[in-house]
Amino acid sequence: MKKTRKKLGGFIPRRRNKIKKLKMPDEKHFEPLIQGMGDRKVSTTMATVRLMTSLLKDSNIGEGLFL
Repeated sequence: MKKTRKKLGGFIPRRRNKIKKLKMPDEKHFEPLIQGMGDRKVSTTMATVRLMTSLLKDSNIGEGLFL
């Protein structure tokens, strides 16, 4: 277990300063939300889930969130 802990950087979590900058996502992710669902109202929770799902599928954004 000590080997694993050493591999992870020690016993106390620390903030990492090296950050990979994300590129601005394309407008295609936001268009469905801006246009709306026609006459149906969409809850903020559902809109957030749809946006996050779309962004996670983007190769520039999705990979950067889980490094």
